[in-house]
Amino acid sequence: MNIWAILPVKPLSQSKTRLSRILSPTERAALTQHLLKHTLHILQQLPSIAQTLVVSRDETLLATAERFQARTFTEKAPYELKTAVTQATKYATLQQVDGILILPADLPFLQGYELQQLLAKAAPATCVICPDEKGEGTNALFLPPSTTFTFQYGPKSYAKHLAEAARLNLTTHIISAPGICFDLDTEADWHIYQQTLGVNL
Repeated sequence: MNIWAILPVKPLSQSKTRLSRILSPTERAALTQHLLKHTLHILQQLPSIAQTLVVSRDETLLATAERFQARTFTEKAPYELKTAVTQATKYATLQQVDGILILPADLPFLQGYELQQLLAKAAPATCVICPDEKGEGTNALFLPPSTTFTFQYGPKSYAKHLAEAARLNLTTHIISAPGICFDLDTEADWHIYQQTLGVNL
């Protein structure tokens, strides 16, 4: 299958604002860059992923993506996650893809084998979804190339995406993989990240 991965990334100036009490703007920007590079490196190693598309309006992040031979898409207003993903998905669909994998770029413990397990369930008319650790958000979403799926990123997006897949009569597979479920967002997440990897920016 010709599968594209889509990575939506906020501008560096707006990234990781929930860590602003413990990290400076420069440190938050460095963290975002580091996590994006980590995700791009893993996707680069997966034969199942034909292309990675980074969607952002930050020129520095788009330049980083290009250094990893990823395609880039400049996000257009209104600047919301669901809008950015919709725009990028429509673009990918025009490239005759067979499937689309949407991932956040802030998964510090992401492993290639976890994505391989997820993609093993990929098939036409199929949705594969992995929630966050709380079972509330959506941390990975595989879809067939269709522009009729309405993205529901935000509070309770996991349940909303399941309902949307059911509305479209997609066969749905749910997976739970530690490296996909853990996203680095809060101060508690940052401390877990530091303790696990001994990280110093």
